[in-house]
Amino acid sequence: MPAAFTLRTPLGGFEREPRGYDDLRRLALRYAKDELAGRTLCNHATQLAITLSPAALAAATRPGAPSALLWAIPDLPALLSHALYVRTVADPRRRPDIRRVHLLAARAEIAGRPAELLFAVRETFGGQCFLDRVSERGTSARGRQDGGEVQDDAGTNSTTDAGDQNLTSPQPVPNHPAAESDTDSDGRTLNPKRVRVTVNNFYDEALGFGHVGLAVGDSPSLGFYPADESILRYPAELRGNLLPGIVKQDDMSQPHYSVELDVTPDEARKISNYIRDRAEYPGPYELYLRQCTDFVRSALAAGGLKTNGDPRPNHWFQGMFSDQYNKGNVPQD
Repeated sequence: MPAAFTLRTPLGGFEREPRGYDDLRRLALRYAKDELAGRTLCNHATQLAITLSPAALAAATRPGAPSALLWAIPDLPALLSHALYVRTVADPRRRPDIRRVHLLAARAEIAGRPAELLFAVRETFGGQCFLDRVSERGTSARGRQDGGEVQDDAGTNSTTDAGDQNLTSPQPVPNHPAAESDTDSDGRTLNPKRVRVTVNNFYDEALGFGHVGLAVGDSPSLGFYPADESILRYPAELRGNLLPGIVKQDDMSQPHYSVELDVTPDEARKISNYIRDRAEYPGPYELYLRQCTDFVRSALAAGGLKTNGDPRPNHWFQGMFSDQYNKGNVPQD
């Protein structure tokens, strides 16, 4: 059972005290729709950027949903962020666009009663992750509860423990400012209500496939790398094996292109928070899906910026900023 994080959810979190089960469900449904749908967060154990899908939230607040799950709806982001990794399985529904499904679990103390929530997170072939389903562990075995049938999680066995997970040791956390002064280090005038985020493409790195990193404000450019820098890692890396990952500073002495994005302080704060969380809990590096491109793409997505899904660093950068290429602002090979 997961034991790293327990959330104590009081009888609150909604705009008012619910009047019975039906009213509780209506409040949970409204909160999920207005406050949670479409929100992206980072799970610390896996470092996946997970978007809360409207369909999963609707299923969690359906008629007959467990009252404990309904009470937990306002705290769903905190629970999912701290949930522990259980395992990864093939999509039981065999959807053609889904690569795999990750199972996570978290404890909660709700209305004085311990509960365990299970999360099924679907990952697309483009590397994007969405909440597929959330359920309370054991409710399927109890059958009816609170007046309705309770479904199981994503068709998988919900009795697997999440203990003894080998999480990557925390790395030093860089300082990422959420806002800038009126001028940058070169004396250029800045809009005090906007923040500069710089995306860098080191096009000669990785045998010509490239590398991408990003910087918020005047912070150094950071990227996601394999922790092992020796050539001995190459066979396992090329096979797509999971390797220890690390967030570290990019080498700005290497040839690179840069594109500056003008974002709001709130967007910059969310991007910085994602970078900080990823630096603390890097998770595994995987050459084809969970590498530097995924890191930059997920950081931008955490700030609400739309990105394309190409995992190849140079192709992603050129596709993402094609308008800059067309204007001649970014030199091409």
